Amino acid sequence: MLTTITVNGSEGLRFLASLQETSQHTSRRVPPALVAMIEHVTTSAHDDLEHVTLEVAGPLADEIAEFVEVVSQGHGTPLLFSAQLGDFVTLVRDVLAEVTVNKRESRTWQFLPAGTVTRLEGRKGELGKLQLLEEPKSKLAREYAYVSDRCTTRTRPPR
Repeated sequence: MLTTITVNGSEGLRFLASLQETSQHTSRRVPPALVAMIEHVTTSAHDDLEHVTLEVAGPLADEIAEFVEVVSQGHGTPLLFSAQLGDFVTLVRDVLAEVTVNKRESRTWQFLPAGTVTRLEGRKGELGKLQLLEEPKSKLAREYAYVSDRCTTRTRPPR
């Protein structure tokens, strides 16, 4: 399965620019796929940069994710990693999401803060059907939120 890596707006562009500068002055080895992404960003017109993506195999995506986690250390989420069904995902920005409990109840809208961890249970176009992991009020009811892929990134399971 391929993983799509997307630049997360201006935060991601700043990260890639700083990564290019530091990689020239240090011995830290930047994964080659990430070097290709950096080169694309630095040579492209700024109008095109919002949609910079890279598709890589799962193990390479994991290597890049580990590298980015170490290098960015608490400076936000510069790159977004696509998730497969069943993966845990984190919201990278605050969202107002459509939430459903089951087919018989009406849909509502709920504020979900950045950092909320969910599980990808399905897809509806470009929206992910995310299972909210907080303890449901009823053991039979599960809450699902529909959120754009541009607001989520794959993450490790919560502890």
